[in-house]
Amino acid sequence: MALPVRLLPISEHWDCHSCARCCRGSVIPLTEDDQAKIQSQGWSDHPEFRNRKIIVRASFGSRRKVLAKRSDGSCIFLMDDGRCRIHLEHGLEAKPGVCQAYPLQLVPHHHAAYLTLRRSCPSAAVGRGAKLSLERDDIRRILQQRKKTAVPSAAPRLAGRRQLSWKDADRVFGVLSRLMTAPGYPMVRRLVHALLLCDSLELCDLNCLDARQQGELLAMLEESVPEEASPLFRERRSPTRTEAGVVRQSVFQFLRLHPQVAVRERWRDRLTIAGAAFRFLRGRGNVPNLTGAASEATFESLEAPLGPLDPEVLEPLNCFLETATASARYCLLLPRHWGVVDGFRNLALAYVAGMWLMRLFAADSQPSREMMAEIVVALDRGQGFAALTDSRHRRRIRFLARPGQLPAVAAWYAQ
Repeated sequence: MALPVRLLPISEHWDCHSCARCCRGSVIPLTEDDQAKIQSQGWSDHPEFRNRKIIVRASFGSRRKVLAKRSDGSCIFLMDDGRCRIHLEHGLEAKPGVCQAYPLQLVPHHHAAYLTLRRSCPSAAVGRGAKLSLERDDIRRILQQRKKTAVPSAAPRLAGRRQLSWKDADRVFGVLSRLMTAPGYPMVRRLVHALLLCDSLELCDLNCLDARQQGELLAMLEESVPEEASPLFRERRSPTRTEAGVVRQSVFQFLRLHPQVAVRERWRDRLTIAGAAFRFLRGRGNVPNLTGAASEATFESLEAPLGPLDPEVLEPLNCFLETATASARYCLLLPRHWGVVDGFRNLALAYVAGMWLMRLFAADSQPSREMMAEIVVALDRGQGFAALTDSRHRRRIRFLARPGQLPAVAAWYAQ
């Protein structure tokens, strides 16, 4: 049974501005209905597509099917003028379902599916357009097609193998959301408060408590984390060499997803990426310039404080974090074994990566809102990206899971 659709308590704004950014570098998963629809369109008879594969496997040995790409990473159906050939010749409804809905995203809970935006869309990253509303004609049309996919989600784990009931999960989601939107604190302070709560929750077994006891425990932890966080900001410590290395490995994966980085399916480009990965792991000398937009900088220089940023510069990143927390997509759209605590730590590490990347792109220029918006595009593209959800990345999260370690790292890179 399909869930009712609700909006987040945080206002979101978006309209399509036909930038075609979503058609470049994105993986387009195909359902069986999508595949049948595309195969019925007769592209094999089209001169431009004759003897070319339109539908391919997502990876070697995978059963999942995706749209093929050109050598530059763009969709095989993207035209030189930025239009979609499927849309041009067969209409909007002939496109794959994910293309029709993007950047709208439904996050299923047990009682409702929350409508939110993928911030990998540049217009969504800066909130450019009309306010999201269930009454908008374009949104109503998309929801009519996608609503049947919004089925109740399984209740998440808390940490490790500790399963939550949905009532318990709602309480935890509620506290994290309140901490992440608390007035009077900058975003990094809110994030650290939520991370400290996660550190405490990892030590708890909520299943041993009744509803009243759970409420009292969560209220006590919520009230105590601001005082617990204060020493981390009074005496910010620089990351250890190992901590900085873990951060750089995550940063590298997000940098690959930056809109200014175009990775072609050629051996030369693959070797370039492999060489850059090694240099990020080593963390010495000049940072590989995978995009002409990045400044010349050394790894050592990017460990220094960035300095105060204008609130307007930080707005795209703040909105990305607030909406991800309000929808709980940081947890519910990850593989189920991640759980709430690891999922939120993963979101916090994305924040750290975003601040590191701002150091890189603003190394010899003034930080800007536009820079941050493109960084947010990369951070959002990390959702579902294999290198940021696999066992190696989860081990990075677990390495930083020692109580107080990730909060201290976040406090340092926020400078």
